Amino acid sequence: MNEHTPLTSEFETPEQAIAWEAWLNAKVAASLADTRAPVAHDEAMARARGIIRSKARDRA
Repeated sequence: MNEHTPLTSEFETPEQAIAWEAWLNAKVAASLADTRAPVAHDEAMARARGIIRSKARDRA
């Protein structure tokens, strides 16, 4: 098993690392700019469980 260190990149090229960091920064900025009311953890988990159940039924 490979041990991850700050000196070892998970990306094959520096360009991939830069692109991922730009994507991550955009996601964080969008999240911070979101003015919608937050959703309680229990509600978010209930929604996620509902989606998972729905997908499982679709596969059956």
